[in-house]
Amino acid sequence: MKEYVLIFGKGDELLSGISSFATENKIQSARFTGIGALKNAATGWFDTQFKVYRINQVGEPAELTSLIGNIALSDGKPVVHAHMNLGLRDGRVIGGHLIEAIVFPTVELFLTAYSTPLVKKLNKEFDLKLIDPVGYSSA
Repeated sequence: MKEYVLIFGKGDELLSGISSFATENKIQSARFTGIGALKNAATGWFDTQFKVYRINQVGEPAELTSLIGNIALSDGKPVVHAHMNLGLRDGRVIGGHLIEAIVFPTVELFLTAYSTPLVKKLNKEFDLKLIDPVGYSSA
């Protein structure tokens, strides 16, 4: 097990930043949490009927009140899966699957990486790659 702290700054794109860090550090499985603030973002929800993510654009500054996610391998490469909750200026909270998030002014992320790989495999029912509960040793 190894612990990391990632600090993102103004203008950073959060999802691609986490993905790049995971690739550069050869992370095979991890979990993470974070808080901060965003300039704008996009969340999604998975439409099981049509097997696609439906996107909700958040075109205003927001507090990142909760970010939680994991990293697993798909086709031998680390893939980030994250959900977030955003606090808006009027006090509403919205959330969903992290599609895109532009940092403003900062996001503080705490990541724990594990030595045992998690592996994603195609689930044909949903047409999604999901963590295979028996695939831990087949990285």
